[in-house]
Amino acid sequence: MERAKIAIIEDDERIRTIAKTILEREDHTVVAEAATLDQAFEVVDSVATGDLAVDVVFLDGKIRKEAALGEDAGIISRYMRDKQLSAHVIGFSMSELPEDVYDTYVKNKDVIQALDIIKQLPE
Repeated sequence: MERAKIAIIEDDERIRTIAKTILEREDHTVVAEAATLDQAFEVVDSVATGDLAVDVVFLDGKIRKEAALGEDAGIISRYMRDKQLSAHVIGFSMSELPEDVYDTYVKNKDVIQALDIIKQLPE
């Protein structure tokens, strides 16, 4: 996929900014960002209603400080499935997430590795 529309669900603003900068430098468009669980649900709802088009979702494993690693990714991933979203989910976390929450996973929030994955996705 040459020009993906991407949503970044990540609580760390610094990491979101770095990812967005790199992705947009490579001609992708970051169409939504979410730093909280509620914001993530809003993004998913916007996609489900057709108000927002998303090809790829970068999904952090832990959004809330009190959550266990992978817990928030599981909640968001299930919500996406319930809403029948077809976006490709890239697990974007410092630690490996349960396999049922993502389509592909990049280690240590490696945006360059994620770019290679996006390139291989069908248009």
